[in-house]
Formats: sequence, structure tokens, C-alpha cells
Amino acid sequence: MPIAASRAWTPDDPAPRPLWAAIGRPPRGTVTLVGAGGKTTLAHALTAEAAASGARALLVTTTRMTIEPELVDEPAAALRALARPGRVVLAGARVSESKFGPFADAELDRLHAAADVVVVEGDGSRRLPFKVPADYEPVVPAWTDLLLVVAGLSAVGRPLGEVCCRPETAAALLGDRDAAARPLDPATAAVLLRAGYLDNPRLAAWAGRRVVVLNQADDAGRVALGRAVAALLPGERVLLASNHPTTFTGGTP
Repeated sequence: MPIAASRAWTPDDPAPRPLWAAIGRPPRGTVTLVGAGGKTTLAHALTAEAAASGARALLVTTTRMTIEPELVDEPAAALRALARPGRVVLAGARVSESKFGPFADAELDRLHAAADVVVVEGDGSRRLPFKVPADYEPVVPAWTDLLLVVAGLSAVGRPLGEVCCRPETAAALLGDRDAAARPLDPATAAVLLRAGYLDNPRLAAWAGRRVVVLNQADDAGRVALGRAVAALLPGERVLLASNHPTTFTGGTP
């Protein structure tokens, strides 16, 4: 797929930077993306940046992703492809004509050991910009070094039922049976991010190794919404991100 020039910045320092620089670490180790609102695009951008630095970059999923032409669907072939530095290897087992999933755990472990950078899509979201996970989600490999909790700012201001994957779970967390009909405001977005991901016991191991990425900050209005959500997540590292950083005057939001 074409790789978007994703950029990210902190709410109080609006200077778009490449993703790894904004995260504050070199392109090494394993990053797992959960949530909704552009995980796949961010995953491709992270692996592309890593490969450009000379790293052996692997992109996999623990759920389901859309098959792309460059998919390597045999573990041995993926291992051979990883022998060449500066390359992105998209790898997984075909599960239908349009989707692929993970290899067996032992095969994935071997690929992980051979790569310099592994980026994992660990959550499905049905192409919606916001998600509240079920009690068995997300699926995060134990060898994850950094967790990125992603939410799309295009969801804010729209009815929750139209923009949220698993709106019934969101309604239950909010204690509001009519939540699906109400617009998702910054306060509700922050509450659901915390309840669904940041306070999720399945993700407790990454409490000190996570970043909230408020994606789709594509114009000044969404940047303002992102800052409002970030202000309601005290104690969390938060980045705003966009695939269209040049929409801001002078390249700065």
C-alpha cells in the first residue's frame, strides 16, 4: 500500500516529527498498536521509517488484516525476506480471500527473533475511528516493548453508535443505554479510552510503556479536540498524529 508520511507531535509542542522521533525511541524492538482510527496506516508508516534506517522490519497481526499484494504468507519465506536489511516484510497466514491472520506462535517467535523491529496490529476495529474492546481484547504479544493506544479524532462530535466499534460495550461502561445516540465528546472519549485500554487489566504489564496516539489530527479543529482529550488523560504520554501534516500553515498545526 502507499505509505503515508505520518507525523506526530505532543499537545504542547506542535512541531510535526517522524513517528519514531515523536515516540522518543530509535526504531528497534516491538510496538503493538491497539484501538482504532488509523492503526494500519500508522503500522505501515512505522515499519517504513524503520526500514529506511536500515532495520529489518516485520509487520504482523494477532487478529485479522486486509491482504495486500506484498503479503508473505509462508513463514520460511518471511524468514528469508528478513535476512535483507532495510526492508519491510508483511507476513501472516491467509484466512480468507481478503484477510490474513497470525502465524502459529512458534513461527511468529522465530520471525520476531530475526527482525530488528516488529510492528503488531493487535486489535480489530471494522474500519471505525474509535473502539472500546471486548473483555477478550486486545491481543498483545508478551514480547511487546511499547503499546500504542490509538483513537481517531474524526470520531469526536459524531454519534457514538456511528463511529465506535462495540458501542454496546461503551454504553455498558458509561452506564448509559442511550449512549450510542449521543455525540462522542472529548470527556466521553477520555473516559472510554481509560476504561477500555488504560485501566484494562489485560494491559497492566505495559502501564509504563505506552503512548496514547490521537490520530487524524488533520486540521486545526481536530487538533483542538485532541488537546482537549489529552488534557483529560493526566499522567499519560499523548501524541497527536496526522497523515496530512502539510494541511497546517507552514507545516505546523
